[in-house]
Amino acid sequence: MRIAIGCVALALLIVNAGYAQEPSTEMLIQRLGSAKFVEREKAARTLRARGPGVLPDLRKALTLPDAELQRRLRELIAALETEQLLAPKRVTLSDEPRTLTDFLAEVKKQTGFEVTADSDDAPIPFRCLLKDVLFWEALDRIARASGHRIEIPMFATWVHLKRDGHKQPFVQVQGSFRLAPSKIREEREFDFTRPGNAKESGAHDHIIVLSLGILAEPRFHFISVVDTEILSARDEYGNALLTPKDPPEKKRRREKFHSNDDGKRADFQQETEIYLQRLSSKSRMLKELRGFIHVQVVVSRKTIVVAEKFPDCKGLVFDANGKEKITISSITVDKKDGFWVQIDVPRPIAGVRMKWVDRLFLEDEHGNRFRSTGTGSSSGVRHTISKYFEVKGDFPPRRLLFEDWVIQHHAIPFEFKDVLLP
Repeated sequence: MRIAIGCVALALLIVNAGYAQEPSTEMLIQRLGSAKFVEREKAARTLRARGPGVLPDLRKALTLPDAELQRRLRELIAALETEQLLAPKRVTLSDEPRTLTDFLAEVKKQTGFEVTADSDDAPIPFRCLLKDVLFWEALDRIARASGHRIEIPMFATWVHLKRDGHKQPFVQVQGSFRLAPSKIREEREFDFTRPGNAKESGAHDHIIVLSLGILAEPRFHFISVVDTEILSARDEYGNALLTPKDPPEKKRRREKFHSNDDGKRADFQQETEIYLQRLSSKSRMLKELRGFIHVQVVVSRKTIVVAEKFPDCKGLVFDANGKEKITISSITVDKKDGFWVQIDVPRPIAGVRMKWVDRLFLEDEHGNRFRSTGTGSSSGVRHTISKYFEVKGDFPPRRLLFEDWVIQHHAIPFEFKDVLLP
């Protein structure tokens, strides 16, 4: 009798286990077209959580006739492709003693990123155990263990470790990105053009400004910081530090802040400012600041041939970045047989780094590129950039090339706690 009961119980466990199994990717794709909203949403969340590994099945399913299903598939594919392109590099190192030079050589071997450091006449081996650690976290830990800090030289394509024992507070690593507040300040204003409280003849403004440095992995290129989205900002008393309205003069100041520094920063480096409203002079601490920084970043680059029969390509129009139209407006030859190539591009926007001129190349039929020795730009009815190519060698120029970019919008989460206010 006991044996029979035991067999029945075992059979029930097996049946229940079958029901508890995770649904296959194919089943989840079918549920995206379910008549039940809850079932569609759950299937989408589950597929999203499974990551880029399901992309081949999602792309294959795009041939299915259901319109709602196709819409959800396209949304999932776009999100997972972005996740795949932005997937961070990771570092694993054993606990054996190494010199800083050896550490950085191993980091480069695993990530492909070059990292330099201040020279040391008497390098001392040290330990730093890393197990599947994000690149920026690994570099921060190596820097701290060796008495250095991360520094990005002007125009650099690499990361440098500067000998400095100072430990920068509030640093956060979010996937392929590193966030580090650089300073916090208060701007006080008395605006006579706005009504004040009670008998005051104007409005007081106590604006808290948090300057934030953002680093992407060096393989990426920042286009711009689009916006900062504040989800929560409160002081030690629980008072909300409301985000102030953005008057025109503050907007211009912020744009100037970005444009002045753009020429000095590395491509994978950005800065932004977060503006908060201090409502009480008693506030001494930013207890919590949480939100997202929305950025545009180049996640992949591909060199395309825009003209096979140079210089016979004046007036040619080609696509860039998936949406921009670029026109080859002029090609002129100088007395030294060099070429000025002029292209019409979208008008520049403060804080947006498209680097059009750096993305234009000229080569001969064997793929040898000609050196550029001059650039220029002008704005009128249209914005035009020019690039001069010095033609030397046995073969004439044949192909005009352009580096096309895949640009993604990405929201970088952040959360800072217990930051002292000025």
